[in-house]
Amino acid sequence: MTVEPSAALDDVPFVRWERPPTEQMLHAHAAHQVGEAAWQELCGRVPVKEFLTRRHQPAAVKEFARRLLDVRRGASGEEELN
Repeated sequence: MTVEPSAALDDVPFVRWERPPTEQMLHAHAAHQVGEAAWQELCGRVPVKEFLTRRHQPAAVKEFARRLLDVRRGASGEEELN
């Protein structure tokens, strides 16, 4: 196990992992639950556009997706996305 982005082991190939862009992670958490048409509508919301302008840790993207889906279902208001 290593905490570095890659391991230096003799004769063992490696692939450097980089996290996907925020939009891809958010899409993976939300689009399959609402469908592509609704996903496009959600992407048009100002809080979503603002969220996507920055890089986020995967856990933060997952949490934002949960809140975004709550807003879409009417379980909470859009102010929860700020």
